[in-house]
Amino acid sequence: MTFFSSDFYKNAQRILEAHFLKPFPIGGVEQDKNPLKNGYIEREFNGAMHAARVCVFIAILHRMLKDVDPKIADHFKTLEKKYNLNEACILEQLQYIGLCHDIAKQSEEQDRWGNDSAKKTLITLEELISLYTNYFPRKHSQA
Repeated sequence: MTFFSSDFYKNAQRILEAHFLKPFPIGGVEQDKNPLKNGYIEREFNGAMHAARVCVFIAILHRMLKDVDPKIADHFKTLEKKYNLNEACILEQLQYIGLCHDIAKQSEEQDRWGNDSAKKTLITLEELISLYTNYFPRKHSQA
């Protein structure tokens, strides 16, 4: 079962534009950037380029580790059976998680927003999934 493969790059672009191509919030207030794509790189260390690199390296590391350690393939087979998903779908969801891992950061200083990023990542994944299927129940309110 595949949820979003054909729209991965469109969805990733939406996430980057909504959360990483804008300046950090000031005093908890989101900052607009107009035009959004003016060439200036916002969030120099934990912004769109960092998120995109993490997303790409997940696929690279998966391939490398799978070739080096057969247990990785076994873990994926267990997940495939448990969730009725194929390997590509699981890998794609891991890439979304990697893309969103700093989604709630408020500045470039030491990360104190890990839990918030995890919650926002779950909500973002559930929103993407809801566009394509009713397969997963919405559980983020219990997080």
